Amino acid sequence: GGESSFCYVIGADPVKNFPDSSLAKKAFERCQFVVVQDQFMTETAKYANVILPALAAIESEGTVLSGEKRLQKLNQADVHFPNADSDFNILRKVVAAMGYKPRTALVGEYFEGIAVRMAALTGVSYDDIPETGVLLEFAMTTDEGKPFAPEGFKTFDVSGPLDESAGKDGNLLVLVPKLYMFNGENHSMRSEHFASAVGAAFCEISPADAARLGIEHKSRVEIASRSGNVELEARVSRRVPAGHVLVSDSLPDKRFADLLTYGEHTVVNLIPLSVKAGAV
Repeated sequence: GGESSFCYVIGADPVKNFPDSSLAKKAFERCQFVVVQDQFMTETAKYANVILPALAAIESEGTVLSGEKRLQKLNQADVHFPNADSDFNILRKVVAAMGYKPRTALVGEYFEGIAVRMAALTGVSYDDIPETGVLLEFAMTTDEGKPFAPEGFKTFDVSGPLDESAGKDGNLLVLVPKLYMFNGENHSMRSEHFASAVGAAFCEISPADAARLGIEHKSRVEIASRSGNVELEARVSRRVPAGHVLVSDSLPDKRFADLLTYGEHTVVNLIPLSVKAGAV
């Protein structure tokens, strides 16, 4: 309900991705000055007073940590965009414009400063990172710096109870966001190659639910929640537990957040389009 005077958004698109889009839009409308630093014109950037064009990671100097926990140097692409710069250089220039003198302009020196504060980077030097990278080891430690090995998993109460009818009666299922690599990501889907490899948007359901709802593998369905609806392809998979539907949290040409019920579990209707068309 209040107003903020300044907001600086870097590499994020809350207007598109935040579950309550109307709340996100109101927040930026009421903000007196918005700066967005990104590679493309995003939904959030439309509310910006100033847009700072940034280079992609592969166009910048630095490091990347893979899903394998392998730290590798970025092979900076030889590109020249007169109005764009790396996130690192943009922030360094902004800080300088505010009257603060950056300690250094070298990425490697900032890496060394981070390395002394991260146990996983102990002994790793920026200049000596090999082409194959360095496989890091991450371990939890106690406040005293000793290795922490919990005896078992802890359980936590969820924010709200699941709908009792989900997966049992009618066509109600619990919506589970799932990350599929490159599937509709804001930046990757700008590439025709990625788009052709990813293909159409899809969801995944269990064989039990597919049989119960009369949904065939790779048939079209509608997923509808209290917040919105999308039409996409349904795939039957044994890795999905009954009563749930997996959907990519980033859909090509669709806004996944429109399906979510903010602050609680989202229960959706899963309707075969063939059934819906027959009812019309």
